[in-house]
Amino acid sequence: VSQSEPEAQQNVPESQQEEPEAAWPEYFEPGRYEGVPNEVYHAANGISSTQVKDARVSLMYFNARHVEKTIVKERSPVL
Repeated sequence: VSQSEPEAQQNVPESQQEEPEAAWPEYFEPGRYEGVPNEVYHAANGISSTQVKDARVSLMYFNARHVEKTIVKERSPVL
């Protein structure tokens, strides 16, 4: 190795490297996604776990609560 050659770039230690910000797709394919921020989850296409649970109760209940919005979601005074 010649002394006139430029020094090799040193790698930054892993602890100092910044994590790349997660980019979420505009359209989610069917499947299970972990670590999705709440605002991204609720803005995404598809149905939420709450909607699936309501559909299991009754498709009429699902329709009234999530499509026609004739059933108002009850909030607990504790929350």
